[in-house]
Amino acid sequence: MHNERSVNDRPTPGTPRHYQFPLVHRHQTANGISIIVAVVTRVPLATVQYVIDGGARYEPIDHSGTAQLTAKALAEGTEQLSGDDLAERFELLGCSVEPDTGWEALDLRSTVISSQLADTITLAGEVLTAPAFRDDDVARLRDERLSELLQRDAEPRGLADDAFSRVAYGPDSRLHFPIGGERETVLTFTPSRAREWHKHVVRPGRLAVIVAGDVQPESVFRAVERTLGGWKVPNGMADKPPNESGPSRTGMQFVAKAEAAQSEIRIGHTGPPRGHQDYYALTVLNAILGGLFGSRINLNLREAHGYTYGAFSGFEWRRDGSTFCVSTAVRSDATVPAIKEIRGEIERIRDQPVSATELSLALEHLEGVFPIRFETTGALTNALATQHIFGLAATYFDEYRDRIRAVSAGEVQRVAQAHLRPRDLRTVIVGNVMLREELTALAEGELAVIEDSLSSTST
Repeated sequence: MHNERSVNDRPTPGTPRHYQFPLVHRHQTANGISIIVAVVTRVPLATVQYVIDGGARYEPIDHSGTAQLTAKALAEGTEQLSGDDLAERFELLGCSVEPDTGWEALDLRSTVISSQLADTITLAGEVLTAPAFRDDDVARLRDERLSELLQRDAEPRGLADDAFSRVAYGPDSRLHFPIGGERETVLTFTPSRAREWHKHVVRPGRLAVIVAGDVQPESVFRAVERTLGGWKVPNGMADKPPNESGPSRTGMQFVAKAEAAQSEIRIGHTGPPRGHQDYYALTVLNAILGGLFGSRINLNLREAHGYTYGAFSGFEWRRDGSTFCVSTAVRSDATVPAIKEIRGEIERIRDQPVSATELSLALEHLEGVFPIRFETTGALTNALATQHIFGLAATYFDEYRDRIRAVSAGEVQRVAQAHLRPRDLRTVIVGNVMLREELTALAEGELAVIEDSLSSTST
């Protein structure tokens, strides 16, 4: 039966569901460990996340990848337990340990039934403070990373992501290189380097133990005190401030791959730090520009022109800066038109106020999905880790929706003009070698070309 209502009639949204972020309890041990506990009693589960303030941003460039490889090596065994023994101990607790490293922090995370939390805290504490870094384990992790790099070079998406970092940041910045390192630095990763990095960053004053779930805060405080309260390490070397260098001199880079059927495109530039006062307005701006399925860039490239299945934008936030990037994969013959359309949308959002409908859609989405982001204990510990690492206000989660709701169309245009810089845009294309002439014309002759390898030449 035909529906007589117009497809343009959008249902009126209801009032956003009330949400109260769980009450957070905090404690600090005498040796400097921060303990953060959020009580959630819906199910008898708890997540514990050990967060070390020491991510890949602080590595020496010639040791790129050390932080991530060291984090992975933590789960390969301790001084007292082999990797197999350690895995078995976690299995008996009904969980596993998940190590990871981002640009800002190293973390270990486990989710267990609440009754096993104290034992999990103890075992994870041993993993963090007494790793073995055995030769065979380190060699295997090193080989796995080298295999990942080979796979990346054959897979246009990852190749485009890493190539964009190289044009967004100069070669004297750690951000110029992948978080997991490149071949030349990974090849030199050894147990001694892992121990050196571990000794540098894994220390009480840099650690936060974050727990969310059906727990008693005082019980968590006692478990951490019992496990790590007496942990002491010698003073290490001071951090060197990360180099937030400007972009490379390359404005457009083309990675030419024979017979590629489509092009991976990345367009963007450096941006403000996470703590910037414009964060909320930038969040709304990005939602309208490219952050949502109904955003301008996606509707333009996907719906209006049929160039792609999806095109999106986003900010990768860090303490000392961010990276703004538009990402898409398009038909090969649509590469140049798509680049022009993306640039045009960036110019348009700077030049013209967003409509009331666009603003309403963005605000409704950001307000509406906010509670969904914290539905699991793991999501809660991740959120609290972000709050801790970025030094966000204690009231951040309670104020978020009000701060988003307060963003006006004028604010969106203001931050677009302040933080989107068309002249500074850097572009990466991974695509068919036959595009070279067309891209050279678009770049007005200034095109850096990589012939299906990581050694570049310029036309």
